[in-house]
Amino acid sequence: MYGGNATLKARGALSIAVPGEIAGLYEAWRRHGKLPWKRLVLPAARLATAFRISPYLRMQMEATRDGILANRGIRAVYAPGGDILRAGEVCRNAQLAKTLRAVAEHGPGVFYSGTVGVRLVADVREVGGILTAEDLKRYKVKVRRPLTENVMGLEVVTMPPPSTGGAGMLLVLNILAQYGLPSGFAGSLGIHRLIESLKHYMAVKMNLGDPDFVNVTEVLSDMMSPKFAAELKKTIYDNTTFDPKHYGGRWNILQDHGTSHLSVVDSERNAVSMTSTVNSYFGSLIVSPSTGILLNNEMDDFSMTANTTPSSPPPTPANFVSPLKRPLSSMTPTIVLKVTAARNGTGTVCICLKNCCLLFF
Repeated sequence: MYGGNATLKARGALSIAVPGEIAGLYEAWRRHGKLPWKRLVLPAARLATAFRISPYLRMQMEATRDGILANRGIRAVYAPGGDILRAGEVCRNAQLAKTLRAVAEHGPGVFYSGTVGVRLVADVREVGGILTAEDLKRYKVKVRRPLTENVMGLEVVTMPPPSTGGAGMLLVLNILAQYGLPSGFAGSLGIHRLIESLKHYMAVKMNLGDPDFVNVTEVLSDMMSPKFAAELKKTIYDNTTFDPKHYGGRWNILQDHGTSHLSVVDSERNAVSMTSTVNSYFGSLIVSPSTGILLNNEMDDFSMTANTTPSSPPPTPANFVSPLKRPLSSMTPTIVLKVTAARNGTGTVCICLKNCCLLFF
């Protein structure tokens, strides 16, 4: 698909995956929501109509100036006068506001099988993308059970594969628990132990993949096992570090970028932990002119076949691109509970989609 060109996977039209955020948020609302869907979506539409550029957003725009100016759709939103907007200036995305009002009024159907989706597909294909109307219609939200483990007297409820973050966090916590807390995790020595634990996680995580395509049972079992963590702890020395081979990595490690996260607990003690990502500043650097939607570069989370050298590990086949497959991520939305003798029967549900992950209990 990319011909060995990693840039095509990271930016531009071929970096665009099938958007899943609207479907996932709607499914979360359908299962657990109390307020009308329209009431929840319209504030976002109002915000898209006009908002002021913050200093932090301006910094992101400066770092991505060339990319913003290169695409007609994103330029019209963030550089309507020919150069990027300054901090304090008003940014307007009238088309996005219109799209969100349609979603508020008619639900996700208008996006996945309606007029919004038709316009979005046309815009993506015009700039060289391969998204189709059928792709949108076939998109399904995957509802998976979260990973749950007792660590240091707490019940940790966290994200399952295809995210590596939840299992990775449990692995790191199980390693650090071997030292005894808080004394074993204090000061500069504690930071060293954390970093060494994270190196083991980075090596192990690339063995995971979308469980609908790859058998991850054994790897997942290891990552959640205190016994496995104890074996890894034996390879950590308090007075030295090692080259990457010491940590057992077989595959080339994907370079992650940033995300946004929120945690909410309401008056009835319902809890939501949600991570929503744009992989790098402004995602694919493409805005659909007719819908105002900024498209993420989610395809960059897949591994890609490439020429390697003896000093460079190969990419992991478990995370290669495949139709209907979800890529690896490091998202780690988590809820930590006190362990009690009795628990009510509400259970815990994790909703995983392309662009966001949510946990409910």
